[in-house]
Amino acid sequence: MTPIRVKTDFMHLMRLEGLKCLMLTSALTLSFLGYWLLNCHVFPLCDAMFIWTREISAASGGLTLAAIALTAAWRPKPFNQRNLVLIIICSLLAGNMLFIFGLFFQSLPALLIGTWLSTVGCGLVSVAVGIACISLGTRLASICIAVAYLVAFALRFATSDISVELGIISYIFLPLISLGLSLPALSGMLDYISKQEAPAHSAISNPSTFLPFGSQVFICLVLFRFVYGFSLTFGESDRIPQLSALALLPLALFVLVLWMRGGSLNLDRVFPIAVLLIIAGFLMLPLALQDSDLVVGSLLSSGVGLFEILILAIIVALGVGNRAVAVVIFAWTYSLNSLSTLVGANIGRLANQYHGSGHELLTIVSGCIVLVFVAYLLLALRDFSFRKTVEGISEATHVVTSGDISQLGERSEQLCRQYELTAREHEVL
Repeated sequence: MTPIRVKTDFMHLMRLEGLKCLMLTSALTLSFLGYWLLNCHVFPLCDAMFIWTREISAASGGLTLAAIALTAAWRPKPFNQRNLVLIIICSLLAGNMLFIFGLFFQSLPALLIGTWLSTVGCGLVSVAVGIACISLGTRLASICIAVAYLVAFALRFATSDISVELGIISYIFLPLISLGLSLPALSGMLDYISKQEAPAHSAISNPSTFLPFGSQVFICLVLFRFVYGFSLTFGESDRIPQLSALALLPLALFVLVLWMRGGSLNLDRVFPIAVLLIIAGFLMLPLALQDSDLVVGSLLSSGVGLFEILILAIIVALGVGNRAVAVVIFAWTYSLNSLSTLVGANIGRLANQYHGSGHELLTIVSGCIVLVFVAYLLLALRDFSFRKTVEGISEATHVVTSGDISQLGERSEQLCRQYELTAREHEVL
């Protein structure tokens, strides 16, 4: 092969890889933005009809994703690409139709079922996009995730003042566009996963192939998503989350450093920075009496943003280590996202009741949360390493039979005669 041909092929490969990165970064951006639109433009419309709509939707959606994760751990075969894409499209279309019907005709059952199906559909879109990112490898995926999160965060400001109609339309179509952008990279990957041995079975003989549901990675996720829910609702106006441009600065700096390092992400160094930002935010929580709630929200949003990038990069890296567990870990991740955010959001609303009143409950709440974070760091994570956890995941090794097994009975008869086995020994053989 001539040098010119090699160079041409290399340039073509780079263009294809660049296009894949662009498509998946866009898919991730739309996926992140869709969740924000849900809280800013969809759920506030439901509050006038039934104020607990978002809580029921988040809880039912989270439990459904947990059921999917558990099912995929034991029976991955149904989760091939055709089935998963069909489930996503049906969930989104049926959910959005029921949501609009329930909203305009004041039908509470239709509204609740519609928001539940839409939440599940959006969660599965995030699962599909995450699995598609595995095809990029760990470094490229880390850059794409960080850039997508930063762009989506910036787009929150551009979409905060759009009309209600445009907000609903955007929320309905963004998940479908995100799914479409991820399909080329997803092609073949889900079919491969569905044909592998069940992750729960592989883990019995080789524990390094599967990250347990109770891993410290997922416990950290629960804590940080709790903070995310708190940051969404603390200081909210008419149940719409507040925005602060200050949170963009740490995120932009992190993305710049990550870009300059070529996607080399030191997992164990990013985590303490995220924790420090969150602790600083909660320590300033009592000062919200002096209108510093935007600073509090910015610190919390920055810390959670860094962890969001970190945790998604970790999950992708785990999928790179063993693709067979991808559906399980992504579904479990987004299940915990939904349920933990729900708890944090309601604690944030509890704090809002005493916002500006000088009540000591704010000090108690912030002190307890800081105590939990510090105690968890000192006791549970003292010897824990995200990097070692990722490096410890490996592909399952399967025993493959070769040859025609139809002659097995005849061969066993020959062995019995050759070695003069008893009838019982023959039966065991």
